[in-house]
Amino acid sequence: GDVYQAQRDVLKNYVINKQRMYDIGLTYAFSERLNISASVPIVQASWSIPLPTAPVPGPRSEQNARGIGDIAVTARYWVLSTERTKNNFSVGLGVKLPTGNDSVMDVYPDFSGSNPTRKAVDMSIQPGDGGWGFNVELYAWRELFLRTAVYLQGSYLFNPGNINGVPTRMA
Repeated sequence: GDVYQAQRDVLKNYVINKQRMYDIGLTYAFSERLNISASVPIVQASWSIPLPTAPVPGPRSEQNARGIGDIAVTARYWVLSTERTKNNFSVGLGVKLPTGNDSVMDVYPDFSGSNPTRKAVDMSIQPGDGGWGFNVELYAWRELFLRTAVYLQGSYLFNPGNINGVPTRMA
């Protein structure tokens, strides 16, 4: 959320979330103005917290997930002519496929720090989200003066699905 929980730093019961992602990107240009791209993310992530968290934090327990993430395919089009222009903008439309595993399991204890069992890892480290998604993009640039330019990039990804059925609690 948007609330800083200072007490978690004092109590040393904060979460450590580590993410490593490699993105393999492929682009094919149909013309100077139209191209299509595919993005294949490879995810390696961990999530840890001391268990039990109270009264005194116990040893840190870690959950791990890895694999191919959700693949995205996007078509982009430069709206203005690409010949001798001092500005241009590109619009893109794409789809995110549910190729990443959204229910990676690992063995870790419950909130009391005992009973290690195999269960779904935290949703923040799942390689996929289990749903189809759609993205829209805008790229723009404008030459100002003396070989100086400004750039703008924006993208928005939305999933029509509400939930995917994977448990989100550790216990």
